[in-house]
Amino acid sequence: MKKRCILIRHAKTQGNESGRFLGCRSDEPLSDAGRADTLNARNGIRRITGDRFLLFTSPMIRAKETAGLLFDSKDMTVIDDLKELDFGILDGHTHIEMDGDPRYQAWIDSGGRDRIPGGESMDELIERSMRTFAHIIKTSLGSDKDAVIVCHGGNIMSVMCTLAANDFYNNIVPNLDGYILELETENERIDLLSYDRLGDRVRA
Repeated sequence: MKKRCILIRHAKTQGNESGRFLGCRSDEPLSDAGRADTLNARNGIRRITGDRFLLFTSPMIRAKETAGLLFDSKDMTVIDDLKELDFGILDGHTHIEMDGDPRYQAWIDSGGRDRIPGGESMDELIERSMRTFAHIIKTSLGSDKDAVIVCHGGNIMSVMCTLAANDFYNNIVPNLDGYILELETENERIDLLSYDRLGDRVRA
C-alpha cells in the first residue's frame, strides 16, 4: 500500500535563534520571529499538504504551536515519543558555553554518536524516532489520507538516514522545512519510493 508522509520541523524559538542545544528538556514556545515565519510559510506549506491528511505532532510546545499556526483548528494527535533528542548536560547551552568541558569534547569526538551525559545517544534517538514513525504510518494505513508530522530536527534526521540509508547529518533541515516522502508498506516493512525537500516544493 502506498502512503504519502510529510515531515515538518517546527518554527524557530529563542533558543534556536541563539544557537542553544534545544532538546526535550527545554520546552520553549516559538519566538516572535518564529510565529511570523510560520504565518508567512503557511499558504505555501498548505498548498503542498492539501486538506486531506492526518496530523501528528510532538508534545513539545514549539511543535504544537507550529502545527496550530499552520493548520488552524485541524485535529492533531500528540505522540510523546516524537520529542527531540535528550541533550542531557548540553540542553540550553551553546557551543561556546560548553567548550572546554571534557564531557562535551568526548561527545564531539564521537561524531555526536555517543550518549550525552544525562541524555540520549544517536542510536537511541534513531530507534525511538523510527519506532514512532512506523507506528504513525501503520495507524494511518486505515485511511486514504496523507500523514503530516510536525516534529524536530533530530526526528527528521533519524527517519531520513534510516529510510534513505545515508548519514544522519546529511539530513539537517532548517526550521519550517522537511521532507515529502512517498512510501510503500507491506506487512511490517516500510520502503521509501522517493522523497523531496519540502522547502524546494514550496518555493517551486
